[in-house]
Amino acid sequence: FGYANAEYTHQGWLTEDHDFFIFDDETDEQNIRHKTKTYVLNVRKLSQPVMAGTHLGRTDAIDHNLYVMGDVVFQANYRAGLNVLQLD
Repeated sequence: FGYANAEYTHQGWLTEDHDFFIFDDETDEQNIRHKTKTYVLNVRKLSQPVMAGTHLGRTDAIDHNLYVMGDVVFQANYRAGLNVLQLD
Protein backbone atom coordinates (compact mmCIF):
# COMPACT_ATOMS: atom_id res chain seq x y z
CA PHE A 1 0.00 0.00 0.00
CA GLY A 2 1.24 3.47 -0.83
CA TYR A 3 -0.10 6.95 -0.27
CA ALA A 4 0.63 10.43 -1.58
CA ASN A 5 3.75 12.11 -0.15
CA ALA A 6 4.75 9.07 1.92
CA GLU A 7 7.87 9.80 3.96
CA TYR A 8 8.54 7.58 7.01
CA THR A 9 5.72 5.51 8.45
CA HIS A 10 6.81 3.12 11.16
CA GLN A 11 3.94 2.68 13.61
CA GLY A 12 0.17 2.56 13.76
CA TRP A 13 -2.69 0.89 15.58
CA LEU A 14 -5.90 -0.89 14.64
CA THR A 15 -9.25 0.30 15.93
CA GLU A 16 -10.82 -2.16 18.36
CA ASP A 17 -13.14 -3.52 15.64
CA HIS A 18 -10.08 -3.98 13.36
CA ASP A 19 -11.82 -2.04 10.57
CA PHE A 20 -9.35 0.86 10.47
CA PHE A 21 -5.60 1.30 10.83
CA ILE A 22 -4.64 4.68 12.30
CA PHE A 23 -1.06 5.75 11.61
CA ASP A 24 1.36 8.67 11.44
CA ASP A 25 4.16 9.53 9.06
CA GLU A 26 7.02 10.65 11.25
CA THR A 27 8.77 13.01 8.84
CA ASP A 28 6.02 14.45 6.65
CA GLU A 29 5.55 17.47 8.93
CA GLN A 30 9.23 18.31 8.58
CA ASN A 31 9.70 17.53 4.88
CA ILE A 32 6.32 18.55 3.44
CA ARG A 33 5.61 21.35 5.94
CA HIS A 34 2.07 20.80 7.18
CA LYS A 35 0.39 20.39 10.55
CA THR A 36 0.63 17.08 12.42
CA LYS A 37 -1.11 14.65 10.10
CA THR A 38 -2.82 11.43 11.16
CA TYR A 39 -3.93 8.94 8.52
CA VAL A 40 -6.94 6.60 8.64
CA LEU A 41 -6.80 3.49 6.46
CA ASN A 42 -9.85 1.29 5.92
CA VAL A 43 -8.60 -2.31 6.22
CA ARG A 44 -11.93 -4.14 6.29
CA LYS A 45 -10.76 -5.88 3.14
CA LEU A 46 -7.05 -6.50 3.72
CA SER A 47 -6.40 -7.26 0.07
CA GLN A 48 -7.71 -3.80 -0.88
CA PRO A 49 -6.94 -1.18 1.79
CA VAL A 50 -8.44 2.25 1.15
CA MET A 51 -7.38 5.61 2.58
CA ALA A 52 -10.47 6.67 4.54
CA GLY A 53 -9.24 10.10 5.57
CA THR A 54 -6.72 12.23 7.41
CA HIS A 55 -6.71 14.56 10.37
CA LEU A 56 -4.57 17.70 10.57
CA GLY A 57 -3.60 18.62 14.11
CA ARG A 58 -3.25 22.01 15.78
CA THR A 59 0.57 22.24 15.59
CA ASP A 60 3.34 21.38 13.16
CA ALA A 61 4.98 19.02 15.68
CA ILE A 62 6.35 15.72 14.43
CA ASP A 63 4.12 12.84 15.49
CA HIS A 64 5.65 9.70 16.90
CA ASN A 65 3.59 6.79 18.19
CA LEU A 66 -0.12 6.41 18.73
CA TYR A 67 -2.43 3.92 20.38
CA VAL A 68 -6.18 3.40 20.13
CA MET A 69 -8.38 2.65 23.11
CA GLY A 70 -12.10 2.53 22.42
CA ASP A 71 -12.94 5.57 20.31
CA VAL A 72 -9.92 7.60 21.43
CA VAL A 73 -6.45 7.90 19.86
CA PHE A 74 -3.55 8.75 22.15
CA GLN A 75 -0.79 10.29 20.04
CA ALA A 76 2.70 11.22 21.22
CA ASN A 77 4.43 14.17 19.57
CA TYR A 78 8.05 15.22 19.84
CA ARG A 79 7.33 18.89 20.65
CA ALA A 80 3.60 19.01 21.39
CA GLY A 81 3.35 16.32 24.06
CA LEU A 82 0.27 14.13 24.09
CA ASN A 83 -2.60 14.67 21.68
CA VAL A 84 -5.93 12.95 22.36
CA LEU A 85 -8.10 12.51 19.27
CA GLN A 86 -11.72 11.39 19.17
CA LEU A 87 -12.66 8.82 16.52
CA ASP A 88 -15.99 9.46 14.83
